Amino acid sequence: MKKIVLILALALATVTSYAQYGDMFHVQQNNRPPQQHGNRPTQPGNQMQRPPQPGGPGQLGPHGPGQYGPHGPGQGRNQEEIRCLEDWQMLWNGNHVRLINGRVYIYDRHNDSVLWGDEISLLSNGSYKVNRNGNWRIYDYEGVTTSIWGHEILYWWNGCYCVRVNDIWRVYKPDGDTLGVWSREYIELLWNGCYLYSINGRYYVSDPSGDRISGLWGDIIDLMDNGLFRCSRNGRIYFYDIQGNERR
Repeated sequence: MKKIVLILALALATVTSYAQYGDMFHVQQNNRPPQQHGNRPTQPGNQMQRPPQPGGPGQLGPHGPGQYGPHGPGQGRNQEEIRCLEDWQMLWNGNHVRLINGRVYIYDRHNDSVLWGDEISLLSNGSYKVNRNGNWRIYDYEGVTTSIWGHEILYWWNGCYCVRVNDIWRVYKPDGDTLGVWSREYIELLWNGCYLYSINGRYYVSDPSGDRISGLWGDIIDLMDNGLFRCSRNGRIYFYDIQGNERR
């Protein structure tokens, strides 16, 4: 009889310990910090893309970040811009935002006014993109206006701007001079610094200085990972290097 009682007591103790361990393991699992899921880098593409447009005219195009434009993946990536949307929003340059009477104001750290607009974004180069009465203009970090303006303005990683005035897109250098690149469709900055654009249904490529690469055109143009351009025209495929030499 004593043996039976001892066996039952040991069994009860084992069950109790297991239950306590299970509760402890459950608590530890629930107390684990959530896993961080970083953004995977987007593979470089090579075709026409229009960048993201999070909010009204002059922001970024209709496709989201990393999305494909009318031809497929592209990499005319825009530098990150910070939209000034909140009252007393602090900016990385030390200035802050005030929302007053439906307008956006930028003040410096001494509370002196820098500039105002209907919409304002701080670009990664320290300049501001400002919308007033439906038109966008670039202002420098001190709030001084520049010659760059349009109905849409996109800022690129190479420091240039893609600007639309009415239905014409052009590329502006940081100093406000234009490159010899224009199109009635969005112009794409490729990963090698060249520009891909369309005129009258054909696609062309200009080098980083804005000069069209002679002989390089097609119904579709892809920039390959090896730096060659793959041109499809009239049902045939041609390959060109950045100097416009055909590669066979």
